[in-house]
Amino acid sequence: MITAWIHFIGKLILGLLLGLLAILYCAQRDPCIQNVVAYHLATGFEKAVNCHIAYTVKDLTFFAPSLTLHEIKATACDDAAWHWRIKECTLSFSWWHLLFRGLIHLNLNASDVQIYSEVTNNSLAIFPHIKTMITGPSEIPLFIKTLNAQKVQCTIHDTDRNRTYSLTFDSTSKKIDRTLKSQWIIHDGSFKTAAQTYCSAAQGTFSLEVPETITHFPPLHANLKISTAVTGIAQTPITLYCTGTWHDRQGTLAITSSDNQLAVHTCTVNLNSPTPVIFDAEFPLAYLTMLMPEYFIEGLTGTARIKAQSNGFTFDQWQSTIEVNNLAWHDITLCTQSSCNADKNAKGLMVEGTATCPFIGLVRINAHNANTETTHFTAYAVENISIHGIQETIPANTRLIDAQYHAGITQGSVQAPLANSSHTITGNFFYQQPQGAYEFHYADYGVRGTWSNNGMHQSTLLYQNVPVIDLMQHSGTNIMIGQTTIDHLKPLCASLLHTPLVGQGIVNAQLGYDKEYVTFNLALNDGAVRLPHTYNHLQQLSAQGTYNTTTNLLNLEHCNGSLYKGTFSLEPAHIILNPSTTYWHLPLLLDSCLITLQKGMFATVSGSFITEKKIDQSPLIRGHLIIDRAQLNEQLLSATWISSLIRALPLHASTESPDASCNITVETKEPLRVKTDMLQTTASIRLHITGSLTQPQVSGTIQLHGGSIMLPYKSLFITKALLTLNPDNFQDPLIDLMAKNSIKKHRVSLQITGSLQHPQVVLESTPPLTEDQIISLIVTGTHEDSLGAAIPALIIQHLKSLFFDTKQSPLKTADNVKQLLKPLRRVHVIPRFTDQTGRGGLRGALEIDVTDRLSVQLQKNFSLQEDTRLEVDYLLSDDISLRGVRDERKDVTGEVEMKWKF
Repeated sequence: MITAWIHFIGKLILGLLLGLLAILYCAQRDPCIQNVVAYHLATGFEKAVNCHIAYTVKDLTFFAPSLTLHEIKATACDDAAWHWRIKECTLSFSWWHLLFRGLIHLNLNASDVQIYSEVTNNSLAIFPHIKTMITGPSEIPLFIKTLNAQKVQCTIHDTDRNRTYSLTFDSTSKKIDRTLKSQWIIHDGSFKTAAQTYCSAAQGTFSLEVPETITHFPPLHANLKISTAVTGIAQTPITLYCTGTWHDRQGTLAITSSDNQLAVHTCTVNLNSPTPVIFDAEFPLAYLTMLMPEYFIEGLTGTARIKAQSNGFTFDQWQSTIEVNNLAWHDITLCTQSSCNADKNAKGLMVEGTATCPFIGLVRINAHNANTETTHFTAYAVENISIHGIQETIPANTRLIDAQYHAGITQGSVQAPLANSSHTITGNFFYQQPQGAYEFHYADYGVRGTWSNNGMHQSTLLYQNVPVIDLMQHSGTNIMIGQTTIDHLKPLCASLLHTPLVGQGIVNAQLGYDKEYVTFNLALNDGAVRLPHTYNHLQQLSAQGTYNTTTNLLNLEHCNGSLYKGTFSLEPAHIILNPSTTYWHLPLLLDSCLITLQKGMFATVSGSFITEKKIDQSPLIRGHLIIDRAQLNEQLLSATWISSLIRALPLHASTESPDASCNITVETKEPLRVKTDMLQTTASIRLHITGSLTQPQVSGTIQLHGGSIMLPYKSLFITKALLTLNPDNFQDPLIDLMAKNSIKKHRVSLQITGSLQHPQVVLESTPPLTEDQIISLIVTGTHEDSLGAAIPALIIQHLKSLFFDTKQSPLKTADNVKQLLKPLRRVHVIPRFTDQTGRGGLRGALEIDVTDRLSVQLQKNFSLQEDTRLEVDYLLSDDISLRGVRDERKDVTGEVEMKWKF
């Protein structure tokens, strides 16, 4: 009986259980039951975390309690700017924990999660909601046991800075011993503003351990390993690698970049230390201008290293050391190296340091702010500053810059007195985001202009406060272009070149800057600028080069010019503009250039010169000058002219420049044409110049090719002439000259030997004549004593000056007189003061050269009453002549004269 009851009760219980299970199975598939269960859970969730939730029920299971919801969306009840959306989420728990422990251990599995929250006043809007979800509502015995989320996309928007942070990840979280342990796998992340994306494609892992009770500084445990592609802070995209840890109340963070330019060596936060934050990082300055444009002007480049520590989390007190290297703005080098210490305390901010700047050297910089809105800046010269190009020095400890920053405006002044003169470099500058202005002056020179964050806009060069040239920035480049005229350049060139600039033309200029290099391009087209001391003028000029502000090296890549006659080029040329290290290399090439070597000589020349000075060596000038064609209107056989020829070459040294060695060859391509009142010939020149500028040594020869020496009665034809220059005394060359001609019935020769300053003159004739007779013959055309004794002696005394002096000779005739007497060039008047026949009286003769072979002579005695004597001479050859005579007594005679040589 009892057994039957037991079987009955067992079957009854089994039936009840089966029925209950059937009811539960049917109920869990009933949409009404699903909505009721989901409604109560959602209502409790809304009250617990203070939000509104919308959803769609997909599945409900009572046996293994779970609820699957679809298209869940949660929004804040207090209009906080956050929401999240889940495409599908499954909530499950264990009956065992609920029945025996009285707790709901909730397991969440979500996929396709989208989270959005705004940051306002540095506060994350969704943070209170997340905090409540992690700790669980206090009135419900509920806590999240596990949380698995797939394809989570989290977006945070900072409304104050208009920045957006985005992160896509998968996460697995589990609560163990009242601690939530979470592991995130990051697939993608980005950081961008409305204008630009700074980082993207973030990938890595993140692990986190959060205690159930969250305080302001919870004892978290976290590890981070992440890499991200960064754009917008460098010219090309880079990748950042970040690793960090946090344990209890302290943590560290390290960051490196793929280009090895950015490195956060140490970032340590220790909540138990009196200096809780220690920071050591180095990075390019361009990163700051991209990330914080409101504080750093655009175009800054360079590297910085910052070592800092704070005395609290309020950052009211901190100390730092800042090092900046190769600071530049739009490729203009501002500072090569800088180091300063900054100290922020209750009294304000104090910065002290030094900087090494181009053209200036080492300067001391100070800045202070006494907790006001104004920050003061000063800069001092640590040592004497040598200013290249003007040979001036700024004394040490001179205050160079005095400036202040207030309400977004930076303005200051420059006042630098010079030690070597009474001049002072003065100037002022002004900057207010995004543009500024400047003006600086030195003596008669000045510059003023404007600039903006994206580069230089306009600059004007001044001389005596008058604009010389206006330069404008070429759009989108670091190039400034301008145009000026020769008239604007005349005052400046007169001061720099110490000679007036004569002519007209337009000069185009182009200046550029690339890091430490300044590039320039100058061009003169269709000009007419007269070159000093010549009859040539410059028509076109093109010059291009660079200047290194760090090494002070001027590199003239090419310089080509076209003259009215000829061209020249100077390329490539190199000059170091540094008083302590002097170096230059200047190759000059001439092609058929018309020049005036000295007054009265015109020539077209070609050739090449190289002027160079190596470090710790004396200058050297070497080259080869070819005189293509030339004409000389001065006395060639003159020591004075030869000395002037050497001085006319570009070899003379100034008192300010060092002495230089020479190695120059001068030669003629075509013989030099010489045309003076005394000499008409052609000459070949070959000279070699050695020694130094102050003491040149010239060797070589000057050879005359034919020609004639112009004498009062008849010329002598040059048969041989050679001048040999001695290096020891080039102003007194050796001479070997021979000139001959037939005058009347005599063969006259002139031979000059010795040196130009001490010549030996020998006159000979055939038939033989005395020297006085030869002088009389070449002057008057007769060897008879018609000049007496005084005149030949006077001619012999001045014969050297006749041949070797460039000054006007008493025996020369002016050109206009020559032209006037040209019809009478074959008529000679011969006075005679003695009478060989003993008849006495004053006699005179008139000689007419009918041809080179036929001559007629009329003689008259003015003291006696007698007829005129007539003589007719005809030269059959050099050795045979005929003469017919009608004397004063009217007797007619004839003579035949023959010469034999034995």
